[in-house]
Amino acid sequence: MRIEIATTTIQATVTRDRESAELTYARLPDVTWYWAMARLTNAPEYRIAHGPKQGYVRTEMFFSLVRAAIAPCEEVRLLQELVDGVIFTATDVRPLFECTVLMGQVAHQMNQVAGTPHFPFALKLGLGFGVGKRVLRSTETFAGAGLDRLSRIMLAPSEAGVILADDEAYRVGHGTFEEYADIVAVSPSKELNGHRGDVPDGAPSVFYRELRVDRQALLETRDRFGHWIRQPGLR
Repeated sequence: MRIEIATTTIQATVTRDRESAELTYARLPDVTWYWAMARLTNAPEYRIAHGPKQGYVRTEMFFSLVRAAIAPCEEVRLLQELVDGVIFTATDVRPLFECTVLMGQVAHQMNQVAGTPHFPFALKLGLGFGVGKRVLRSTETFAGAGLDRLSRIMLAPSEAGVILADDEAYRVGHGTFEEYADIVAVSPSKELNGHRGDVPDGAPSVFYRELRVDRQALLETRDRFGHWIRQPGLR
């Protein structure tokens, strides 16, 4: 009976908090922003194969890369550092897109110069757009359809360094993306449907595009990525 009393008490607390959440949701402030996610690929597998110390070092290198890429650009906010990934955001697509492109390029360079079969370094990158609710838990976080679509899109199979862009982000930011046509090739829209083991049956499809960066053209560009190029010593 003691276990039954304990579980019933916990259930009552959850039911009460659900009722509170129903009332609170409408009062949470909305924001309509661009969202981005970056994740270090195969992080759990790497830790299992090479041990927690090497896994820790590799992950800390990833977080260092992310912070260094974002630092020159005050328009971009780092929202959350997860176990093997980050969420960052901006109100304008340009700085967020440029941050994401640079993260992919640095990861590619690191893998070319310092990578080995035992120390691969690659990122999975995604861009989204939509309304988010500002949620205050232990730290500030956001929830909303734009982030949910992006989380789904990050499950899509892709090559290392390819940026996966939610169709909504591409539609709204289309004019900006077109300005980078000389360095980024955009695929036709692709569908990610709900017929996956990790997605509930009946979940609606999400649509996205693959953005492939021409790395040589990127290195030769001079009139964009101003936040980074204007840093002392880089002119």
